Amino acid sequence: MALSGTAHDEQPGGGARFPILVYCYLVSALANCVGGAFLSRTIGHDRFIFLIAATLQFFLLYFTWRLFSLKSPLTSWPLFDSMVESSVLQLLDQVFSVALVVVLALMGTVGTSLASKHGPVPGIAAGFGFLSLLLLSGYPLQLAFRSSEWWSCVLERFPMQRAGLVLYTYIPATLTFAVIVFGATLLIRKVISPTFFGAAFLGLVLSILLSTVLSMEVHLPFRSTQKLIISCPSPDVDWLESISDALDFSAHARRV
Repeated sequence: MALSGTAHDEQPGGGARFPILVYCYLVSALANCVGGAFLSRTIGHDRFIFLIAATLQFFLLYFTWRLFSLKSPLTSWPLFDSMVESSVLQLLDQVFSVALVVVLALMGTVGTSLASKHGPVPGIAAGFGFLSLLLLSGYPLQLAFRSSEWWSCVLERFPMQRAGLVLYTYIPATLTFAVIVFGATLLIRKVISPTFFGAAFLGLVLSILLSTVLSMEVHLPFRSTQKLIISCPSPDVDWLESISDALDFSAHARRV
């Protein structure tokens, strides 16, 4: 279920109220991934998996904040004007988006590691989770390398896109990821079986994916989009628009 009700855009592409629940979630989730990074040192031979998971969670939380909030805390610093702030944020976006893809690639090896130690079921589930998380890398890459003008264009066309991405995509995804990582600690300590972990992993990912996609179309129809590639402004090349339309989850959800 998304954290909705208080988050909305006051005008297309304009300022948005950042609900206190989202602030609380971001702070607590950040504390959780920092704590997980420190605790990974006590896990032993599997610590690499949990360190990578904590790093991935950090990058996802960063882009959760960036995609929703147009304002930056840098604006309150006297050394930063709007041009410097924009350059700093774009540099951070580019570095973090590339790092996000690299960490996701490393997470792809987690499935192999789990399969070798705990059997094929956890490995297959981890591979499916990796592919699901890979879908989230498209928006950070577009934000980083197409600049804030692209994002402003998107918000003019879809005024509820920020609320849709954060409340119906990134928050459910990061929360689900945290639950799965906690389940992995239970698997390593043999509190749960590999089959139970794999089945719960797959069930949770599929249920969250389906429910968030459908819920977003129910609550924010046509004011937001679930296109994985958003061409804004519309490209002159037809095949680029065809790819964008083919990766439009909103259109697929409306057929359900």
